[in-house]
Amino acid sequence: MVLDPPTYPSLSAARKACRKGNVILIRTSQNNSTRIRGRAGDRVHPADTIHIQTRLSNSFYPSLTYAKPAFDLPVIYEDDEIAIVDKPAGIVTYSHRKGGHGRMTVRAALPYCLRPPRNSNGLRQILRRPSPVHRLDKATSGLMVIAKTKGAMIDLSKSFAERSVSKTYTAILNGLPDDDGMADDDGYTLINQPVVGKEAITKWKPLQYSKSLKANNNILTMVEFQPKTGRYHQLRDHSANALSCPIVGDTEHDGGTESALKFRENGMYLCSNKITLPHPTLVDLPSPPPDAPYSFHRSDDGRILLSAALPSIPEKFNKLMSREQQRAEKYSSPS
Repeated sequence: MVLDPPTYPSLSAARKACRKGNVILIRTSQNNSTRIRGRAGDRVHPADTIHIQTRLSNSFYPSLTYAKPAFDLPVIYEDDEIAIVDKPAGIVTYSHRKGGHGRMTVRAALPYCLRPPRNSNGLRQILRRPSPVHRLDKATSGLMVIAKTKGAMIDLSKSFAERSVSKTYTAILNGLPDDDGMADDDGYTLINQPVVGKEAITKWKPLQYSKSLKANNNILTMVEFQPKTGRYHQLRDHSANALSCPIVGDTEHDGGTESALKFRENGMYLCSNKITLPHPTLVDLPSPPPDAPYSFHRSDDGRILLSAALPSIPEKFNKLMSREQQRAEKYSSPS
């Protein structure tokens, strides 16, 4: 506390560092020196030196007490305030209270894939660990927004609550969707159907069709979703109930039919692949590299908007569409 007040602002913070083994005491007597783990009650004598253990790489947050989780978390965008990462399917955002996930969570992986903010008077209060601003279901893959500072967390959470964040998802549906609405000029049809008694609005449009011997109506449909509200399982609910075509691999909404069971082996086919949000701190319009998976533009009200997109949808999406089309053509063609 006395030697480094910014790092250890309280006695409890200093004691915690000792418990984690971050404090090393090198005790020198005559020509000998002994290296010991520092404890809160140790006396410091003349000629003794106190050392703090930390990581030398700027890639990791300091004082991590666990190994890097065994999955990749690609970084799509990063600065000192926020980041956008690509969550793989099958990984939860946070560890559940009932346990069972260990460190196989997005939150546990973030300190290993993001760099700590640089020390700067211009930064707001830095979070001890980067934290997700929102969740994606375990079975859903794609873009997640991460806050590195307390101010960014507050601002981004407000943007989500005010529906200032636009997201685009790609999904594969089991069947041919009911299309009773009128499409707009961009080809999107509006779904306005409550989810668990709350208003839920989704725009959607078809992207591609594939024949399939296993699918409902012998058709798989790749679609694009743009949710305008953020209800729990909104896209999954709207697919199954409003469009009468559950998302392929959605074990909670596919009805457990014979067709649904045949598609469950490779997980759910839902990916968050584009996102646009107001940047919490930028004032000047940046110029990213030409090949960057993100871009900036200024909104009508003067805010800087950050848009990020995956280079491509997960490989399994195109593989499924292609495989089912080939099988249908092979076995339905006259011999």
